[in-house]
Amino acid sequence: EYRTLLIVAQGLTLGDLCRRILDTTSAWIEIESMHDAARLSARLNVYRFLDLAEAWSPLEGRPSLAAFLDYLDSLLDETAADEMEAAHVGSEDAVALLTVHRAKGLEWEVVVLPALAYGIFPSQGKGANPEKSPAALPLSMRPDHDATMDADTFVRFRHEVQEWRTAYVAVTRAKQRLVATGAYFYSFVKPKRPGELFEIIRNSPTTVERRVPGPTPKDGEGPDSLTITIDASPDPDFSEGWREELTSRLESNIPMQPNEALAEQQAVLFDIPVPLPASVGDEELTVSVTGLVTYATCPLRYYWSEVDRLPRRPNRRALAGTKLHRRIELHNLGKVPLSEELTYDNLDTSHVGRYSSFLESRLGSRTPILVEAPFLYRTDLGRVRGRIDAVYGDEDHWEIVDFKSGRKRTPGPEILQLQAYALAASENGLGRSAPDLMDVTFAYLGEGFETHTETADDRWISEARSDVASILHDIAEKRFEATPSDACRSCDFVGVCEIGKEFLASADN
Repeated sequence: EYRTLLIVAQGLTLGDLCRRILDTTSAWIEIESMHDAARLSARLNVYRFLDLAEAWSPLEGRPSLAAFLDYLDSLLDETAADEMEAAHVGSEDAVALLTVHRAKGLEWEVVVLPALAYGIFPSQGKGANPEKSPAALPLSMRPDHDATMDADTFVRFRHEVQEWRTAYVAVTRAKQRLVATGAYFYSFVKPKRPGELFEIIRNSPTTVERRVPGPTPKDGEGPDSLTITIDASPDPDFSEGWREELTSRLESNIPMQPNEALAEQQAVLFDIPVPLPASVGDEELTVSVTGLVTYATCPLRYYWSEVDRLPRRPNRRALAGTKLHRRIELHNLGKVPLSEELTYDNLDTSHVGRYSSFLESRLGSRTPILVEAPFLYRTDLGRVRGRIDAVYGDEDHWEIVDFKSGRKRTPGPEILQLQAYALAASENGLGRSAPDLMDVTFAYLGEGFETHTETADDRWISEARSDVASILHDIAEKRFEATPSDACRSCDFVGVCEIGKEFLASADN
């Protein structure tokens, strides 16, 4: 089991790895064997730990398990580590007070849902309209956008759907008994009527007790609110009251005692050294694998993509390719995608056929040793960063695979992608030693399953190292001249590239 965990840890996120360890070590079974109060405390603390693992991100490098454990050690050394404070249930009769989102995955014999009044829960809020709020994501960029609805109707509809999902979570937390409550007044002048969820529960055939509310009160007939009078009890520190003391100090221009917490925070901030200005000449060149391919296609296109960036056109094929890669990744990790995307009715499903081609291929039934493996390949001229879709094989032979959603074609500049992958693997850039026998493959899923494979022997690796070094050298020398080709037809910047437009005009004639 330990060896299996070492293998799967290479391709799992930190949160998923923690869950995998809990499952493998049968921790959930141990928790369920505890008595009620201890079991609830344990589950609460485990879920808090998982939330902490998913939210944590290191300042440098990958969010690995070792780095996360070091982070936990540092929290234990601090005097105020709120993240590490355990949640406790005081006794068998204790009541757990949680939000609905925090209650996910937990169950109780009896659950009480308060405030089921109209407009409170489910909430009647409309959400942020992208046409009125600049902080909201534009509707055209949302995969669930329904073009037949206007903005207000769509935002209200999506908010209502989310509220009822939350309501479903709330009512399914009870094992034996669910108590729904509500009140007429919640600091409003007008009384509230029962909400829709309250009525559904009250009218359910399984409801065993229905308390009929009294007549609806009129506006303003609500109970008195709890208030704090200005003339409170005498204060030993302010004989005339705090308001008089504040006024007298302001009038006499006597400096007030600074807040200790604020003073401590300022002391920490002032103690932080001012960072030195970065030297442009000393900055190490870092290029993505996509950048290598783009530069080999056209240096000017690379310049407008990575250096002096210009706006790009939306690419539906790229979006479909991203969805395909995500499904293949989840398959390789042994997961079923349960995201909200599966509930949308208007999603682009063009990637489904390609995914079926993958499942029916020789790779569909194999388990990769690495999934979505990031790497950073270092050279004297700079660094190349990227992410490999999957690595199949064993201790004697590797096949590094990059999945393509399009049809098979003879690789041009794209061969640099395979070269960079092989170089990273040969230099132990994937976190483990690569075997002597290694293949790199493009797997095309546009029309069934087709491949293009290169054998990464010593000669091929040497040529790859030379090709990558040549491109890094030219980028460092700022050689960004245009090299027009048929690739100009799919270039986002051809509208502002005179050389590209002239090439296409002459080619079409």
